[in-house]
Amino acid sequence: LDFTGSFTAEAWFYKQSNNFGVLASQWTHGAGKRWEFDVTGGGQLKAHISDNGNNNFIIQTVETISLNEWHHAVLVFDAGGSVIIYLDGEITSLGYQSGTLPTSVNNVSKDLIIGQSLWGGNKFKGAIDEVRIWNVARTQSEIQANMNDALTGSESGLVAYYKMSDGSGTSLADSSS
Repeated sequence: LDFTGSFTAEAWFYKQSNNFGVLASQWTHGAGKRWEFDVTGGGQLKAHISDNGNNNFIIQTVETISLNEWHHAVLVFDAGGSVIIYLDGEITSLGYQSGTLPTSVNNVSKDLIIGQSLWGGNKFKGAIDEVRIWNVARTQSEIQANMNDALTGSESGLVAYYKMSDGSGTSLADSSS
């Protein structure tokens, strides 16, 4: 999955336990530009964005996610200098923020990992659906306009789209074009 600069990562999820779990990430061993979007054991959304190891930025929401309910989570990284987390179409309140926000996240040749960390831990306990990665910072109105709809796969800026109903075994089909 290749993109540089701004991006948006979104997914529907159904959390079934109070364990920490990864929704989606493009992480790498050692220093490198990378990101990860998680649900904490306490039920908050958390994002970690890093460039070459010099700038590590972490934010966590205040809102607590209910177990055994579907929710829509969105991470928007704007290379212009902001990060926003949305829960069910609404901007969340930030309870924790630390570090320096990188100016870019270059994810050339890094695989998208869904439901666990790069090393296989932090497995998400529950279900994940409709994972979408965009190479733009989407607005709240853009997010709300299609969060409840299936996409065609040819939307402008869409670089990965996993419906979770295509593929077999441990492989998913990317429905973006």
